[in-house]
Amino acid sequence: MEKKYNVIDSFWFGTIGIVKIDNGFEEKWYIGEASGLNKEDDEQYIATFGKPFYPKTMEQFFNLDKK
Repeated sequence: MEKKYNVIDSFWFGTIGIVKIDNGFEEKWYIGEASGLNKEDDEQYIATFGKPFYPKTMEQFFNLDKK
């Protein structure tokens, strides 16, 4: 892995992570599974090989106030 992404933040569920990056133009999120051995390496792996993640699409799912 040559390219280093500017990782702003990450959130983990065991070895599954959501990584937020800034590519110089916009912020993007990726989700994927990594080894769990090194946080920085895992963040870069998910930024490179992870699937795009769109937080706005999950707002309704996580709306805890809905009845």
